Amino acid sequence: MRFMSGWTWYCEHHDSFGVGETELEVQHLAKAHMKYFIKSGNPCRMYFKNQGDPPSGQPPKTPVNPKPNAPKPSTYMARVKESFARAWQRWDESEDEKLKEGFNARKDLRELTSLHQRAEGGIVARLKKLGLLDEDIDVPRATEMLARRHEKLIKLKTFKGNLKVTKPTESQPRVDRGKDSFAEYGMINPPPVPHPDLRHTSLFTCSFCNQAVVGNSCLCRDS
Repeated sequence: MRFMSGWTWYCEHHDSFGVGETELEVQHLAKAHMKYFIKSGNPCRMYFKNQGDPPSGQPPKTPVNPKPNAPKPSTYMARVKESFARAWQRWDESEDEKLKEGFNARKDLRELTSLHQRAEGGIVARLKKLGLLDEDIDVPRATEMLARRHEKLIKLKTFKGNLKVTKPTESQPRVDRGKDSFAEYGMINPPPVPHPDLRHTSLFTCSFCNQAVVGNSCLCRDS
């Protein structure tokens, strides 16, 4: 009887499997699977099988560790630190500035975790602390809001804020439409009156003048 060639890995805990040509290849794939699920705190139970061996009718009785000589982390914190070296470390001012720069560059949550070597929960908590995310946004919601160059977050910030327009100052009296406007400006409709006290919501600030960026311009662009 001819048997299938190659190797197979199987995770009993997540009911997942993969195939490869060599044992080293399937160990590499299994390691990637374990690294992905370690963030959730769910341990994997891995098995490996050479498809060239005759079937025994039962899975191996003892799980095979891809790194038999490497000690398994004993705590949840240790397992997370395997993927994120700076998890639970104190944030300093320079790292806060680096996080702000990455946020203003519209990096997604995966890029920020890789850049800072911190888990998603730590990044989201710090963004809230810096006032860059609302307090009611959890990790799955933050992942969605920061995807695709912060598209959904920008829409949320744009339509969430209340516009407040104050009355024109006395130094700029309003000219009524009609003959008064025609006499003053040579046109029936008077020109728009500027509203210096117009309030708006903007997600980003200019790195030079520290004022809100509206569209693609800010105060220092016209100065």
